[in-house]
Amino acid sequence: MLIRRFSAQWPFVLALTLILSASDLNATGSHRLLITEFLALNGSGLQDTDGDYSDWIEVYNPGESAINLEGWSLTDKQDEPYQWLFPALTLNPGDYLLVYASGKDRRVAGSPLHTNFKLSGGGEFLALIEPDSGLIAHAYDPFPAQQTDVSYGLYLNQPTYFRTPTPGEGNTLGTQVQAPLFSTARGFFTEPVTVNLTVADPGTTIRYTTDGTRPTATYGQVYSGPLTISKTTPLSAVNVSNGLTSEVITHTYLFVNDIVQQPAQPAGYPAEWGNYSFLPDNTQNSPADYGMDPDVVNNPSYQSLLPAALQSLPSLCIVTNPGYLFSHSIDPDTGGIYIYTGDVRPITGLHNNSKLGADWERPTSVEYFDPASGKGFQINCGLRLHGGNSRKATNSPKHSFRLSFRKEYGASKLNYKVFDQKGSAERFDHLVVRSTYNYAWIKDNSTHNPANSQYIKDQLAKQLHRDMGQISPHERPIHLYINGLYWGVYKLAEKLNNDFMSEYQPGEDVDFDVINDDEIMDGNNVAFKRMQELANGSDYNSLLDEHLLDMDNYIDYMLTNYFIGNRDWDKNNWYVARNRVEPGLGFVHLVWDAETVLSDVNFNLVKTVDGELTKRFSYLSKNADFKLRVADRLYKHFYNEGTLTPAHTVPTYKAMADEIDTAMVAESARWGDYIRDVKGAYVSNLKTYPLYTLNDHWLPRRDYLLGQYLPQRSAIVLNQFKDAGYWPSVEPPIFNSKGGDLTTYHDLTMTAAKGSIYFTLDGSDPRVSGSSAIAPNASQYAKALRIAGPGTIKARAKDGTTWSALAEISFQGGDTAVFVVGQPQLKQPANTGLHSIFTAGNNLYATLASAGHLRLDVYSIDGRHVATLINGWQTAGKLSTTLT
Repeated sequence: MLIRRFSAQWPFVLALTLILSASDLNATGSHRLLITEFLALNGSGLQDTDGDYSDWIEVYNPGESAINLEGWSLTDKQDEPYQWLFPALTLNPGDYLLVYASGKDRRVAGSPLHTNFKLSGGGEFLALIEPDSGLIAHAYDPFPAQQTDVSYGLYLNQPTYFRTPTPGEGNTLGTQVQAPLFSTARGFFTEPVTVNLTVADPGTTIRYTTDGTRPTATYGQVYSGPLTISKTTPLSAVNVSNGLTSEVITHTYLFVNDIVQQPAQPAGYPAEWGNYSFLPDNTQNSPADYGMDPDVVNNPSYQSLLPAALQSLPSLCIVTNPGYLFSHSIDPDTGGIYIYTGDVRPITGLHNNSKLGADWERPTSVEYFDPASGKGFQINCGLRLHGGNSRKATNSPKHSFRLSFRKEYGASKLNYKVFDQKGSAERFDHLVVRSTYNYAWIKDNSTHNPANSQYIKDQLAKQLHRDMGQISPHERPIHLYINGLYWGVYKLAEKLNNDFMSEYQPGEDVDFDVINDDEIMDGNNVAFKRMQELANGSDYNSLLDEHLLDMDNYIDYMLTNYFIGNRDWDKNNWYVARNRVEPGLGFVHLVWDAETVLSDVNFNLVKTVDGELTKRFSYLSKNADFKLRVADRLYKHFYNEGTLTPAHTVPTYKAMADEIDTAMVAESARWGDYIRDVKGAYVSNLKTYPLYTLNDHWLPRRDYLLGQYLPQRSAIVLNQFKDAGYWPSVEPPIFNSKGGDLTTYHDLTMTAAKGSIYFTLDGSDPRVSGSSAIAPNASQYAKALRIAGPGTIKARAKDGTTWSALAEISFQGGDTAVFVVGQPQLKQPANTGLHSIFTAGNNLYATLASAGHLRLDVYSIDGRHVATLINGWQTAGKLSTTLT
């Protein structure tokens, strides 16, 4: 237990008017004790006695009397005030007490204390509760998103980040300048709002701007009193002390009535953007498009919907110097990334670089605000354009962006749960702000009719692959604002790179090879070339033995793209990744940019052999084991309400459509007129286009996809595979149950149209790979199996030498000690796991039946963690390690 005492009392010198934010000293708190500092993301700082980098919380007694902590509590749950109780110990005046927020739940007085919860790096409620009364002594409600090895707490009673944590000691800033506080947080407003900017240190000057420009030590208005905000405004501020500045803090205040009147030519912004590369005059630029279309805004069908439309999704606000985006200067430090997009036409006398701007990155503030929950974050980061063909002004006026979180801008990672799905990452090095280019109302070509735009097709593809049990990047729809200007509906998505892989697979980011369209993005391509060589030779077994290709992932990836009818893929728009040190099952394929899809319900890709991926599928299909494995995955996903059946695809698509439907009114007002009014006025011989709207275009296409395309597509694609010879002549066994939770015994029966049924209870295949033989662990089905507890049954039908596709069923609950009554209770797949574990002297010996990631921990008899002996990739076979 760490208790430290200092003679100086906590300096209460702040006037009451400066206690402005919900993150300040809680107004309902007694403040008898304070949480003066905590660290929610401990990467390399203070270690606990187990050697772990646990979160920690510092409690301080600012009073003049000693306090017995018995009955006091710490909690990160508002509805559970007594989540973790202190033991009986005394905290004297001026003393600090350190408590590890490790989840280890240790509360012995005189020993290090550990809560039964950990802190969320994304921000959450944290409170210190008095005994008996349940009165809050001090709370952060909530604290904001945190940074690795940067603590958060009080300095002169004002909450702030500390780049140099001081656990158990008084907080100091050193050369760090405390950031300004805003009395009113970002959000939507209908009436003018007064904003006070404050700082605890009286020797600090506040500078602010209202046009997006980043304030500095010498630039920006000097704050002298409350500001009245009556229109959409990006308010940015810094504190200045001794020539040094704090981080830039921004709050964007959004007024719907102002947004819907957004003009065609905002003051201070250029009338032209990047150049139209196909026009004879190579100096001719594309017309800028900023305005909200009055044909939508004033339409009685949509006018009343716009306030709800603009608040139906989270808002992402990019706030930075307008010139960083829209300056026509070719200066690499100040030129506009929206003008020189990295895919431009050289201009005689100005520049001859067609890639001008490709690597330009600009400092920016990014705010995320969810009107539904009131939660969000603000972070300083790097901003650059993202994408391929969408960079061209000829192709799109609505560009995509990449956000990069690095120490040169502020936090080295964004720590926030951006995506709602279970298991999604909560820390990011990068995020992509996707413009939905190929399935949006601003794009027209031979493979895309703007009227069919839905804005959720790529999101659907990623979700389907994830629902098949595979790694897949997350994305969610948002409204984007640039310096307060509404920019339309976008998608906030994870970026595919080694950082992404390290969040979803074991290993460090530097261990991963990531390949995009044959281009090395991270690592090297040595293993990738070997994988290509073996796949091109149809060497299925070597791919498995050398851990080069995760076969189920690859097949599921191909099934996803065949199902959606991806027309812009195979030669491009694909990623693969693999850990060189801990390769697992091998390279995984990742869905990306699946936009030109869901067009023709009868479209057939199954027999297509064109690019890298379909050629690989064709080569591997020469192997009988691979073809049967394809049949296994077909049966898993196209039957029994599987992922690619209408029972799953229709509600999945409907949920995505329901999330975005109202927001499409705002997108229609912003971009629905672009081809008709803007591009059409500039480009001769362009055919006539309509104004794209929710009622005339988006809803009818949604209804077609839900009512006709998706209900029919599954059977069509399944028959395409059967016609191509991927389905055995023997049908798989049929169970009389769907599995799931057990409330009582269940008598499971299996039937087959022909042949005999063989099954296993240990998760292994009833068939011997590479032959028609029956596996040693398989049993022939003869009568119903009484299921009593959790487990998985795998079964195939066999007729002569022909095996059916694999049928699988799983149960949960019931009697955890018994799976099938009267059967050997095999719980682990054959030939996997640790076996023959024994010790001799100070050494431990074991046999690992198959290669994999192994962690071996040693605990004392009282449950204390002693050591981690092994934590990494291990090859199959015997292993040993010392216990000392």
